[in-house]
Amino acid sequence: MPQAVFTQAAVQIVAFFTGATVTAVGGGSLYATAQAVAAVLQFVTITAASMAANKLLAPKMPSFSDASLADRTQMVRSPIAARQIVYGETRVSGVVVYMSTTGTKNEYLHLVIALAGHEVEEIGDVYFNDELALTGAGSAAQGRFTSYADIYKKLGSDTQTVETNLETATSGLTNGKWTSNHRLRGIAYVYVRLTWSDQVWTGGIPNISAMVKGKKVYDPRTTTTVYSANAALCLRDYLTSSTYGLGMSSSEIDDTAFTAAANICDEQVEVKPVTSPATYENRYETNGVLYTSASPDENVGKLLSAMGGLVA
Repeated sequence: MPQAVFTQAAVQIVAFFTGATVTAVGGGSLYATAQAVAAVLQFVTITAASMAANKLLAPKMPSFSDASLADRTQMVRSPIAARQIVYGETRVSGVVVYMSTTGTKNEYLHLVIALAGHEVEEIGDVYFNDELALTGAGSAAQGRFTSYADIYKKLGSDTQTVETNLETATSGLTNGKWTSNHRLRGIAYVYVRLTWSDQVWTGGIPNISAMVKGKKVYDPRTTTTVYSANAALCLRDYLTSSTYGLGMSSSEIDDTAFTAAANICDEQVEVKPVTSPATYENRYETNGVLYTSASPDENVGKLLSAMGGLVA
């Protein structure tokens, strides 16, 4: 009967899965019957297929090499770019969708940076590179940027009006003026006007980013749509969004399961190390960015990773 040669490392596999008798020979090898070899190959084939199926069905976990984790705070210029979906609160930058200069010596630089492709709850602190430039209400930059930068915020509602400060500033331009038609409805953005100074802008145009409280999501427990970082509610929003998500209907959503999951996400857990008085936080929250260029499978995997969840 035909025989095959195996290395010593295969002894336990052949013996365990086939019950075959194996005979060691010199050099650390062994002989097994063709029947034993066939059984091992069959087992390996079935196991490989099972592992492949499990990998396809398992949610995709975000990798720390994922560009979205590193690039979400980087301002970019691009004629084509995916829109960002912001869930929870996080620091983001975005695509420069408008740039122009005005003034007798072109001393004013005007920038519009799109932060999210939807309405957001709030645009908070604004940073130039990693330095705080604006906090709280108002538009005048603070610290060493005082008198050299003005920052205006638009939250991206569907009825959003034009940014009048930019419209007025560019009204004298022959080409590229910002008009009342430039409303950017459905896009949250910041308009930044920089005044030239060789002492302030020593590194050129700064990277501009902001803390953003993101998308408003529907809560089946209260039947309201409000801002929330609840991981289960953010997942539900992506699954049902007809604009950037999967567009599932309410009849396809098990809101009993989502309600139970949302309640678990809202459970209060004590922050360690213990302080006096004790401080608490929600058990699971989603605070990050998704991109419309990513596959739904990838985006769902990222949302699930925020709460260790599964989708059936």
